[in-house]
Amino acid sequence: MSFRNINQQNAAIEAAAHEQAKRNTMAYAYQKYPTLLQCDANNRMIIELVERWAGTEVHPSPALFDSMLDENGKDALSMLAQQPVERSKEQIRAEILTLLASKSGGRDGKFDSYNLRSEEKRMASWSLDALRARLNEIKTKQPMAVEPVSTLKTFVAESRHGATRRKEKHK
Repeated sequence: MSFRNINQQNAAIEAAAHEQAKRNTMAYAYQKYPTLLQCDANNRMIIELVERWAGTEVHPSPALFDSMLDENGKDALSMLAQQPVERSKEQIRAEILTLLASKSGGRDGKFDSYNLRSEEKRMASWSLDALRARLNEIKTKQPMAVEPVSTLKTFVAESRHGATRRKEKHK
């Protein structure tokens, strides 16, 4: 990305830092309150609640989220969509099994019905965080599995080369 001047570059850096602060705050909120439903509406409301309380010029943070809850407590949490942890676990397990299910009896590299039942039983005792991590892992790895190895090697080489150039540039 090229910038015309230092002000544009600084504005882009500040915007990226603000977006990262938002992501960190949302991740903290979902980890601290597992009954919160992970959805776009809750994402927006979590940030909006913090910004309403602390102001829009401040980066949202887990500490500000906690301070806002200390002051507003149940009122703030009641504005967020929630569901029981067990219901969230069921939904995530179902999504995982759908992603892993084979359309051709296991010949496409995915799970056949026997392995799916085994995976379902294995996941029955997992925590919500473990299920979310497994879902993210599957969503990340499946698109890579259909790419040719040469494409993946090129991607890795380019990312390493770019990192090397950035390090040399900052010396």
